Amino acid sequence: MLRLKDPQLTLWDVLLPSDLVQLNPELARVDELLDDDRFMAPFISRFEARLGRPTIPMETYLRLMYLKYRYGLGYEVLVQEVNDSIKWRRFCRIPLTQKVPHATTLIKLTKRCGPGIVKELNAALVQKAREEKIIRGKKLQVDTTVVEANIHHPTDAGLLADGVRVITRTVKKIQEAGIAVAGAFHNRQRSIKKRIYAINKVLKRRSNEAYQEVREITGTILKTTRRLLPKLPVLSGRPRIPSSSKGIKLKGKSMPWSRR
Repeated sequence: MLRLKDPQLTLWDVLLPSDLVQLNPELARVDELLDDDRFMAPFISRFEARLGRPTIPMETYLRLMYLKYRYGLGYEVLVQEVNDSIKWRRFCRIPLTQKVPHATTLIKLTKRCGPGIVKELNAALVQKAREEKIIRGKKLQVDTTVVEANIHHPTDAGLLADGVRVITRTVKKIQEAGIAVAGAFHNRQRSIKKRIYAINKVLKRRSNEAYQEVREITGTILKTTRRLLPKLPVLSGRPRIPSSSKGIKLKGKSMPWSRR
């Protein structure tokens, strides 16, 4: 059963000196912003209003999550810090006579709400900021310097495949320049991809057979390209053999790129 807000504070909270419960300017401003009912709307659509076990007040959960991400705290540390701080208790609307919600309760609520609720809360916050003319609303910039991104790890086979792609592109430029070439040039990129998939399957067995096949295919393309590059005066810049040939000249397991 959904609970949005907690009843009034207890008598003990009222009798506390004002210096003990007065929030700092930042928390006071955030507390004022979160009093808007629009921030409760995303929770209403995710919980049953009348059936089930009562949840913790959503205004308390929302403020707890603000403290967690604002100060980079874990769930257990968050609970301890709020439990020991009268000001943080007052900010989270937790009376002195009540326990701070358990860390597992917060974790379950976070999973129940899902990541989509963050977008809805951010949209409500932006709308409120526009109404109060804090922002103009023409453009919103987000700091993504700490967002994890997928990278292309420089594995041995991957670097050789990159060399094949560059060599193939160079040969295509030669052909587009209209230079007559003796013999046919075959695009080996598809076969390279198949060999890389094969390498990934046998890496646990530390087999070098598939990798040797990639080197052989790349070596064949390099030989063809070396025959074509001297005929490249039409294109701008000096013809250059890609550095993947350094890896192909080596024999055995000693390679210029050790990471796989």
